[in-house]
Amino acid sequence: MRQEYLSGRIIITGDPGLGKTCFLLYLLFYHLSKGLSTALQILPDSFVLFTDSGAEVYAHTFGRLPDETWALADSNVENSLSCHSFLRACRKHYAFIVQTSYPDVRRYKTWKKEYNAYGYVMDCIPLTESIALGMIHGFDVQLIKDHCDKWGPSVRIMMALMTNPDQIPDHLRCVKTAAVDFADDFGNYKNNINAMAVSHTVFTIRPESLSIKDRPPAIG
Repeated sequence: MRQEYLSGRIIITGDPGLGKTCFLLYLLFYHLSKGLSTALQILPDSFVLFTDSGAEVYAHTFGRLPDETWALADSNVENSLSCHSFLRACRKHYAFIVQTSYPDVRRYKTWKKEYNAYGYVMDCIPLTESIALGMIHGFDVQLIKDHCDKWGPSVRIMMALMTNPDQIPDHLRCVKTAAVDFADDFGNYKNNINAMAVSHTVFTIRPESLSIKDRPPAIG
């Protein structure tokens, strides 16, 4: 990880289906390959602590993490960063927290503000990578391009709809419903649209700047 990100706390967000959890697992394997203490939280009430003596599961209220632990938290639909051990370690500055999150500010707003966490918006997967993944699964290149053009850059959605075309009508209904809801609420946004608050079924969230030091969200 780049030195400028080593601030003790970081939140990585972006559209669903971009590979945020895969990136978190990459960090886990990378850190474990160095033989260093690492904690991973996926379930709301527990986490796994990996040390040189093995792996143990602890309740989220567990006491002190070892010094220089990387505390990795994956916030999915059911889970937000509620691990008291991670927050305590963050407060005492003896652990480095990385949280990946669905782009819903309610999942990280409180602790981000309280602990001055650094935010990072993950960019969309390039079309070339989506094509490569689709070809591995035996899909036609043009079909992959058509799905990406119509439904956006989410690999998860692309693979789900190409694998099971019967899901397309349901997904289309979700998109139409989200579009109507956004249109109904548009007057409330005025000239200040919060990129993290709009429907991520309709819009794509991308970093406003590709600079490694400045990646606020923008609507695409």
